[in-house]
Amino acid sequence: MRLLFVTLCLLLLNIDVVLCQEINTDIVGKKMSFFEKLEKKYNGKVYETDGDVIIPGGMATPIMYKRVQKGMPDLIVNYVFTEKDSLMHTVEYEWDVSNYFDKVDDTSSMFRNAFVKKYSELLTLLSSRYGTSKPKGELADFFKIDAPKKLSKSDRWITNENTEVKLYAFGSQDYKSLFKIHIYVSPIRF
Repeated sequence: MRLLFVTLCLLLLNIDVVLCQEINTDIVGKKMSFFEKLEKKYNGKVYETDGDVIIPGGMATPIMYKRVQKGMPDLIVNYVFTEKDSLMHTVEYEWDVSNYFDKVDDTSSMFRNAFVKKYSELLTLLSSRYGTSKPKGELADFFKIDAPKKLSKSDRWITNENTEVKLYAFGSQDYKSLFKIHIYVSPIRF
């Protein structure tokens, strides 16, 4: 029994270490060069989208990276930073089934389980950093057969550095199944 407990603790620590590497929510005062080094460390590759990019005033052209994931859509990280001094303005992390570069049956229970597990891991990580979130929606709805056609779940934190961290999951069964997990990190503007 004790061996099982120790093994479980080590597994949980391993999950947290991997997620800590994946998600950096401490952006205040950090420059883009800091995040470029992180992306190199995590084998992130510069990712270019076919869509139009809207650049807020005073911001440089955002830089996106793709990190290959196993059993989930690849992680796309979007960095928005100031043009003048390269200070980070916003970081967005996104796991979107449309970014799944391998074939996947996103209607399968195995995919939904992986999707919900990923959200739960991220929620645990962010809650360990920032305490209890302000939640909306239910993650359990993603498992229900008779669930509404559109599902959402979100959790929100305000850090001591006045940064908003929002974790969001979306699912839709309209037209084609769509599942997305998104983390949005941005300083609060007063």
